[in-house]
Amino acid sequence: MKNDPKDILEKVLHRELQKLPDTEAPGTLIPRVSAAIAARAKAAWWRRSWIEWPVQIRVVSFCLSVILSGTFLYGANGVWQRAITFMDTHSFGDQLEPFFAVGRVLETLGRAVLLALQSMGKPEWLISLSVIVLMYGACVVLGSATFQVVTRKR
Repeated sequence: MKNDPKDILEKVLHRELQKLPDTEAPGTLIPRVSAAIAARAKAAWWRRSWIEWPVQIRVVSFCLSVILSGTFLYGANGVWQRAITFMDTHSFGDQLEPFFAVGRVLETLGRAVLLALQSMGKPEWLISLSVIVLMYGACVVLGSATFQVVTRKR
């Protein structure tokens, strides 16, 4: 496996890249990085990471999070208990009746679409699908071109 084309290509590329001169960083790089670091350091405490907040505020926010989570879980437990009680007193089918109606509507629509596809011949169905795919592609291309034009820097 000494004549593996990938190994040969890797060695040639490495050798050619070693011949290239080192490039210097732009003179504005260090001031821009320093300015970004200074701006991040000057940010208000609530815009920083939670771990960088003052200790007292972290303790308060943690306690509030625990209280809110506990309240949510307590409320969810109460809702669950009421739902179980409701299901015990009513038949389960009565509770799901609205979902059955939605299912019947979706089934009817699906059968209508299948019937329409079957009534069209195979060529018409394929042509319709092709037109839809081409129009979708045209929308993507035009949207991308519009985005490029609008966001181009002048």
